[in-house]
Amino acid sequence: MIGRQSAGLVAAAGVLMVAVIWAGLQIGVWWLALPAGFLLTLLVAGAPSLHTAWLAAAAAWALPLVLLTAGGDAGRSSVVLSGILGFPSLPLLAALLTVVFGALLGLAGGWLGAAVRRVLRPAR
Repeated sequence: MIGRQSAGLVAAAGVLMVAVIWAGLQIGVWWLALPAGFLLTLLVAGAPSLHTAWLAAAAAWALPLVLLTAGGDAGRSSVVLSGILGFPSLPLLAALLTVVFGALLGLAGGWLGAAVRRVLRPAR
């Protein structure tokens, strides 16, 4: 169980992580979820930071899809992406795989950060 102060810190770090990853996606730095997840779990201890790393990365990767949908451009983009992936008749699957990919980047970075944290500060 984490305290209120720790929960607030993890939540604030998660919101910052979403903003940083989303900004990175806008300029083509798609891999930014990996170092962001790494830094989050390296600096904030505990399992909630690892969960926050992958959830924030998934949210940041889903945000452009939501904005495309709101603008009405998601249909064509999803069909093209699903065709590239080899699923021309399943555009929703392409969108889901996109979000899963972002979540896995955040999880991998978070896992690495947690491992490095344990090496730098062994449990007592």
